[in-house]
This record gives sequence, structure tokens and C-alpha cells, in this order.
Amino acid sequence: MLYSIAKLPPETQARIRADYMTRTTSMWHTLPRAMLGTSAKIEKSRGVGVLGAIMYLAPADAATPRGTTLCPYADKAGCKAGCLNTAGRGRLNTTQLSRIRKTLAIQQYESQAHAILDADIVRHVFKARALGLVPAIRLNGTSDLDFTPVIARHPDVQFYDYTKVFTRVDRPIPDNYHLTLSYSEANPGYAKNILARVWDHGGTVQPKANAAVVFRDAETVAKVRQHGWKGFTPDKIIDGDTHDARFLDSGPGYIVALTAKGKAKQDQSGFVVDVTP
Repeated sequence: MLYSIAKLPPETQARIRADYMTRTTSMWHTLPRAMLGTSAKIEKSRGVGVLGAIMYLAPADAATPRGTTLCPYADKAGCKAGCLNTAGRGRLNTTQLSRIRKTLAIQQYESQAHAILDADIVRHVFKARALGLVPAIRLNGTSDLDFTPVIARHPDVQFYDYTKVFTRVDRPIPDNYHLTLSYSEANPGYAKNILARVWDHGGTVQPKANAAVVFRDAETVAKVRQHGWKGFTPDKIIDGDTHDARFLDSGPGYIVALTAKGKAKQDQSGFVVDVTP
């Protein structure tokens, strides 16, 4: 086996070993052929002239050694249980194993994995331009890492992410990188920090970013877009489910309303927001 798995969570080790035993020529002997992929939400961006691509890794500490994580604020924001890792094809075991493999490649063979990623980016740009679309790439599909070195290597490509590491918008970020903060009410202090960077405080503060809020269902999204939410008037609330190209959104200072998907539909941590009548 190419990858070292001894320090991974026991359930992840068992999953890899079971898969390894079922394969004659195992993917665990090789590096991934590609790091970027797509999703139904990413594909919606074609409707606004954007060809998107996304990298999905195994989220948080699902495939990292004890004491390390791909999502530094996952516990504070309470988003582990509701992570979109399980949305769509993410429910499939093959998809989960592929994400674990990419995660191991990034951690254990960083230079080789980045070379594969760089080649993916170049191919994606070529494909987008051939189709007459704007190429855009989201590197943190189910992770929350700082990929600034990758972004710096491709200054002519538009990158974007959602992040729970709210301090990232307190300092300059590359011109070709757009960040949307990810809200959660699981931790009051965390929620306050997110809104402090989005709310204009009566016009006395320049907002630093937009915030994505995952609401319980489509009816709740419709309600907040009609009546507003936490002082944000309806004209300041964007329907985030129409496409994923967040760098096209108005802002900063807007709420991007999303509908819960996958296991998030059952989330009660505060990551998924309910709105009382």
C-alpha cells in the first residue's frame, strides 16, 4: 500500500483495508489521476457563464492523524454532522474512498499531489475557454485549508471558497480569490464574529465579506428572502442555490441563503438555521 494509514481514525483504517482487500489492482497503490471534479451545484454555474471545478477531500479529521484537521473551526461551528460531504454522490462509498485517497495524497505526497492539481487547473482553463465560459475553481469543497500557494501559481484563474476561518478576511487575499464566510449558530461567539464582518453597523463599518447561511428548507429560504433576517433586509439576501459562482455575488455585506442538503437536513447543532414565525 502506497499510503500510511496507521495514524488515521480506526474507522477510516478499516474502510481502507476492506476496500484494499476487494481490489486486484488497488487504487491504494497509486496517486490520484485527478484532484478536481464537479457536482450538480457546480454545474449550475454554467447558467451564469462559468465553468466551475471543485476539489473534495475527506472533511475535518475523517482522514487525518489524531490532533490534526482539514477544518480548523468544524467543532466550534458545529458543522461536522451536517457537512455537505454526504450530499449528492457523497453518499456513495466509492466517493468517500476517493476523497480519503486525495486527502492522503495531499498530506503524504504534497509536491506530487500539487503537481496533479496544477495540471488539472491548466486543463480546466483550456476546456472553459474552448466552451466560451469563465473558468473558476473551488479548492475547498469539503475542507477549509489555506491554498494560497496554489492560487498564487495561477494568477489568471478565478478561485473562490466558503470558509469558517473568519480571520482570513481580516487581511489582504489574492485578487483572484473570493471568500464567503460560513455562518453557524452552534457557537454564539462564532456567530457574532461572522456577522461582525458582514453587518455594516448602520453604515459606520465597511463589511469585509458576505456570509453563507444554511437554512432548514426551501420554505425558510423563501421566508427570509421575503421578510429579511437579523436586520438584513430582503434586498441584502441572495438565493445561493441558483449557482455556486459566489464571486459574482453583490457585496460585501450580503447574506447568501442556502438550503440544507444531505445529512444537514437533520442537523440540530445550530449550523442549520431555523426561523420561527
